[in-house]
Amino acid sequence: MFRTRAVTLSLIVGILLVFLSWMVVRGLEHAERQDALKRLNALRPGITRSIEQRAMGQAFVAAAVADSPLSISLDVLDDFRQDLGAAAQGAVASAKDLPPREALEQRQKFVASFQRGGDLLVNVIVDRMADQIHDRWGEGRFGTEGRQGFVTDERTRLVQCLAVEVRQCFWDYSYVTLLEVLASTSKSWKLPVGHRIIVTDARGVGLADSENDKWSDATDFARSNDLTRLARTSGQPQRDLVLLDGTWYLATALPVVSGSRVVGTVLVADPFNRWMAKEDSDALGVPVIYASGGKVVDTAAPPDVAQKLAARLTSVPGWEAVSFTIPNLPPNRDFQVIAAIDIAQRLHDFANARLLILALGLLIAALGALALLWVVVRYDRDIESLYQGVHEIISGNHDYSFPTGQKDDILRSLGNTLNLMSLVIQGRSTSDDESAVPDAWTGKTSWDSIDFVGESLEQSVDASTHDLDFESPGLDVTALAAQPAEAYYKRLFTEFMAARRAAGIPDEGVTQQSFMVRVIHLEQKLKQRYGVSMVRFVVSTKGGEVILVPVKIRG
Repeated sequence: MFRTRAVTLSLIVGILLVFLSWMVVRGLEHAERQDALKRLNALRPGITRSIEQRAMGQAFVAAAVADSPLSISLDVLDDFRQDLGAAAQGAVASAKDLPPREALEQRQKFVASFQRGGDLLVNVIVDRMADQIHDRWGEGRFGTEGRQGFVTDERTRLVQCLAVEVRQCFWDYSYVTLLEVLASTSKSWKLPVGHRIIVTDARGVGLADSENDKWSDATDFARSNDLTRLARTSGQPQRDLVLLDGTWYLATALPVVSGSRVVGTVLVADPFNRWMAKEDSDALGVPVIYASGGKVVDTAAPPDVAQKLAARLTSVPGWEAVSFTIPNLPPNRDFQVIAAIDIAQRLHDFANARLLILALGLLIAALGALALLWVVVRYDRDIESLYQGVHEIISGNHDYSFPTGQKDDILRSLGNTLNLMSLVIQGRSTSDDESAVPDAWTGKTSWDSIDFVGESLEQSVDASTHDLDFESPGLDVTALAAQPAEAYYKRLFTEFMAARRAAGIPDEGVTQQSFMVRVIHLEQKLKQRYGVSMVRFVVSTKGGEVILVPVKIRG
């Protein structure tokens, strides 16, 4: 039973230590996850700042485009829309049945000579454009060639586009003007213009797209895009997400105002694509994912990981992620910016540590249990030998000697004590000669001649102390009587042998067991002789000799 309990206790302690170590590593792993989440949540201001800066750039470009000759062109062309249509139709009719080259030349001649109210239409339109530009920005806006050069160029431009069709003129005056403004803005402000810019007229019809040099008169654009409609009807800037050609954009729409009326809109948009995701990821230091409705729009993270995180933030082991909404957007927009961080390697290290702790812990627990079992078996065998000796004594083998060669101090002391008990109970001394002269009290004879019996004992004691009621300054008789027997005999033997060595008396093979046997034998005889409850000894040195002085203890 003792073996089972010892081994079980060893295993329990080992498993408990393994469990505690495993929990410590688990706690470190949890702390790593929490630290990753804390770092990701701290990125919110950075994401907000990045989006705001992008929106500010959009607003700046939109304002530059809106506050340009583009607004004058849209205003004037819209006013003359019917006249332009009539001129275009007449030009087509005048060149009917002519070869293409001659037909184009004939249409251009017709447009150049087309009149309204007695004046040439192209001159009226171009002069009004020039007047409004001069009134708004001054003579410097015409460039190095001045107003006359501007008028000449624009007349040629208007004749050429109107000879094709009216839509060509609206596209030309929006798209070409847009590119000129963007080039001028980039040059003046050192800005890398990389936005997609769309221009619509006062009806919301798409006129120009910076990414499509053939795009014009896109009538469906106004009906499918609320952002430009709101900017046009409210006369105020608008910002929102727009879906163009299957791509999500962060867009800013600005009304184009000429005089006191809105003549069109400018939409400046940045696509949520891999380039933007990489730009934001580099700025934040972690992969960025754009998602809408639980689906990835684009990402700088691995696509399979991004799709799982977009569906559920905690769906990918080894990754931590947090999501942010885009600021200053309508609340019903289900669009998220997800910041994610890969801590799989760190978590993998923790997992390996847990497995290593578990394996080593179980191995150590098993080896510890085996070692303890081995110790217990040996300890049990030594106890069994003492237990067998007790049976030998009970069976009448009074000459049996308990083993005293155990490695364990407790068992060795127990063997000595049992041997001593056996001798005391039998009333035997270690010397066969009861009449030996006890000169060993004074150290004059060998240790083997000590017997402490007979009248010579009293004489020896009287000669050394004059009284068995020994008292000495500093001797606490009560403390001496109260000292436990094992500690008392051990201390007495140690002091006796130390005093003999100090006096130069040889040890003569004296052992603690033989010393205890003789001292206890003497104590019993003195107790009977003097009728006291206890006799104990103290070590004394007199005349260079080491003696044991008895102390009678009554009561």
